[in-house]
Amino acid sequence: MARILFINPLGTDVYDSYMQEILEKYKAPPTEVEVRSLKLPPEYSGPMLPPQPVYYNEIIELIIKAEKEGFDSVVIGCAADPALPEAQRMASIPVTGPLQAAATTAAARGKKLAILYPDEHSWKHTISWARSNLRLYGLEQAVAAIKFVDMHTEGEESFVGQTEVNLEVVLKRFSKVLHGPGMETAKEALVADAAEMIFYGCTIWGGLLEGMSEKLGAPVLDALAVSLRMAELQATVTS
Repeated sequence: MARILFINPLGTDVYDSYMQEILEKYKAPPTEVEVRSLKLPPEYSGPMLPPQPVYYNEIIELIIKAEKEGFDSVVIGCAADPALPEAQRMASIPVTGPLQAAATTAAARGKKLAILYPDEHSWKHTISWARSNLRLYGLEQAVAAIKFVDMHTEGEESFVGQTEVNLEVVLKRFSKVLHGPGMETAKEALVADAAEMIFYGCTIWGGLLEGMSEKLGAPVLDALAVSLRMAELQATVTS
């Protein structure tokens, strides 16, 4: 049996129960999975990651604590894999993230991956971050394109920095965007960028992707599912 810690790297627990419920559906029967969020100052506690990576120390501290508590593997639950290379150097137990898991899966299947991020952050910052991590993993060649999905088609404000937004509001917009701009951006990647597999690069899209593979005619990776299964594999291999 594997014990896996899934770190929600936000300074709020608004997603914890929701993600726990989805991960329970995805996990193998013997696996135990637990979701924990970070403790950050109020100004960094919104429903999206802060623009500055002020949470690295908290992520690594939580991973070190998880190792002492007997967890077998850890997932850093953000599709840009914040602090993952640093955490892997610090920890003795396996640590993975959705980006690494998705790119590894695509490479293992011989498919070119398109990564679709929500445009809640600076696209230049996000691409730089993702590309840097992919190079460290040796997986940059597995990625055909990194694209951004328009989250504000009806003039909605960004979720970044909004501390009063509730889970229902966030999920409603992410679901609406998924079947609108998210679908169109994926189709564009499959044609214009010759991608063969789609990764919806936000854990908030996790659990919302049912039927998307059939609609797109290509494999679609769920950030929650692919990272959990990679963590289960690593925990099993190293146990």
